[in-house]
Formats: sequence, structure tokens, C-alpha cells
Amino acid sequence: MYRNALSIVALSAGNARPIRGIAPERTVHLIPNFFDLDVFYPKEKDEQKVLDYGLQKPFTIAYTGALERVNAVDELVLLTDLAQHRKKLAVCLHGRRQSRANLKGSG
Repeated sequence: MYRNALSIVALSAGNARPIRGIAPERTVHLIPNFFDLDVFYPKEKDEQKVLDYGLQKPFTIAYTGALERVNAVDELVLLTDLAQHRKKLAVCLHGRRQSRANLKGSG
């Protein structure tokens, strides 16, 4: 498919790498999907938000974005299940799901 494409757009560098490996003769255009460097950048922890969201555990994994199968949502749900049994891990998911299927974990 990629070798015969007129144009290829990847939504992240992580998506572009394997495509370039499959079709090195094609140019892959990188157009980040919902990634604004003015909004998402390394910064100091906001202690009030830590308290507001109950994220007092030392290590928090946060995910924002689509909650669909293509986004490995099953693995994210599994991660939240694992976090419930770990004293030093918190997981925070925020996003939308277009399909009607519910997200289900063990908890």
C-alpha cells in the first residue's frame, strides 16, 4: 500500500519510522495529530492538580487522546488494572471514544 501511494502522511514520528522502513523510496510527510508544543512541554508538577486528581503516588502515567482500539486502548485499560495493585503507580486517562463499546477493566 505505502509503496504505491501518491502521498503518505504520518501523524507522529513513531508512525513515520516504520512506514519509511517499508517504503524508503517514498516521502513521508509528518503532520502531528493534536500535538501543540505550546501546550505540551516539560514543566514542573502542579501540586494542586496532584491533589485534585488524587495522584499522590510517586509515578503517574498520563494519556490524553482517542480511546479507540487503534490507540492500544486495551493496553491502557490493562495498565490501569495493574496500577490499582501497585503502591507507587497511578494512571490517568482522558479522551473520547466514538465506538459504543465500553472500556472495561477488572476494577
